[in-house]
Amino acid sequence: ADIACVWPVASEASMLLDRANRHFEASEKHLDSGIFMTDHWIGTFAVLALEAISKASRRLATDANSMLELALPSPRGGPAWNAEDIGLIARDDPDSRPVLFFNGKILRPVHGGAVEVRQWLFIEHGAVTRSGLGSPPQDLIVAAEITLHDLAGKVVLPGLFDAHIHVYSLAKQGRSVNLQGCTSIEQLQERIRNHLRDRGHLIHSMPFVEGSHWDQDLLGVLPTRYDIDVVCPQIPVIIYRRCWHVCVANSAALVACNVSASTADVSGGQIDRSPNGEPTGVMREAAMALLQPLTGQELDFDQKKQLLLEGLQLCVSMGITAVQTNDSKQMGGLSDPWNVYAALADEEKLPCRVFLTIACQDVGTQGAPSVPVAHLSGLLSCDRVKLWTDGGLGARTAALIEPYADDPSNTGILQMTPGEIDAAVADAKRRNFRVEAHAIGDRAATALLNSFECHLSPFDRPVLTHCQILNPPLVRWMARL
Repeated sequence: ADIACVWPVASEASMLLDRANRHFEASEKHLDSGIFMTDHWIGTFAVLALEAISKASRRLATDANSMLELALPSPRGGPAWNAEDIGLIARDDPDSRPVLFFNGKILRPVHGGAVEVRQWLFIEHGAVTRSGLGSPPQDLIVAAEITLHDLAGKVVLPGLFDAHIHVYSLAKQGRSVNLQGCTSIEQLQERIRNHLRDRGHLIHSMPFVEGSHWDQDLLGVLPTRYDIDVVCPQIPVIIYRRCWHVCVANSAALVACNVSASTADVSGGQIDRSPNGEPTGVMREAAMALLQPLTGQELDFDQKKQLLLEGLQLCVSMGITAVQTNDSKQMGGLSDPWNVYAALADEEKLPCRVFLTIACQDVGTQGAPSVPVAHLSGLLSCDRVKLWTDGGLGARTAALIEPYADDPSNTGILQMTPGEIDAAVADAKRRNFRVEAHAIGDRAATALLNSFECHLSPFDRPVLTHCQILNPPLVRWMARL
């Protein structure tokens, strides 16, 4: 596996490492668990000082054949690690000089759920070629043109694979209004006001002002167009809920997109309305497509490359050495994801591995492959298509069999009909793509399992993403498939 640091959140690190111990199979290209990719050690490293691990850590095996057990609380008692605890010390390049790391505790999962502990390893031509216990061989230490790194007892952990991410959207968030944690409409308005003040010189170069990560449960109320109009009446503003399944558009954005009381609801979506029929600005699921006159305006190709690079670099800074990313017109506003990633790969700028998932609607279009494909660099491939069948639980749009307990008239929104799901799954099978499907509610999962059973075999290894609300019959059905 690629090698990197511990996950930035300590509890997640402990969980992921435990999963690695139990599930790692070196012969697999990559696992459903999404932690490791290959049986090779590629030279991306980060280290975590043993001194930073709390005395609460249960046991660290020094025997190479022993099982490793680690609890990883933050050294300062807080919930997360930061740059003071985690340091990216080397990103080896095939053309760089050989590197010898020694005097450390270097962990490597092996068959059978065990973890080997090595004390030194040697990198040449971009890959770890030798490793062992004790002191490294003298011929390596005295070799010319070699870089020596004394780990001083630090721990080196296998690189982490983020199995569900949207890199383009992640990068865009760094340039948008951050509404995470807002606990009142007044605070939300202040965040927007500050963004307009601090980035006013950039506003007119963009089709609209974007914000994200508000949560009505924290705000105490669902925001509306009128709340945004107070601070920005003239410039279009669209702010997305933390799940990206619901957004609020201000009046200027609705006018720009010709959305009014006479606009009909769309299949698989909903426009929230006031008693007189006027849109409140809240757009759910497929209704957000009505904002395409604004959201459909993409950046130029070089700007898209820069955004993707920023997103990938952020991932690497957190110890992530591979991403399973879904970037598309529907998720983030990127209509040509393969072309942009491939351009970065051509320029040798990819800082980590990228397993791209494309939207089922985009298969075969310009900028998205029509069959599975891999880049010659070995760092980029695409063999999955993504289906979006329902919404999110917090947005009350996940498709449920029974109504929401706090909203008895609502069973969520199914974004694709059973017939559309069947057609998409069958097309993916015909093209040899692996199917990944977003399903949070049990009604959506039922429609997908019907289609999987009809068109796929266990060897096709379809992925049911989230599957948050299930029931015992569905779980047994999944096991059979």
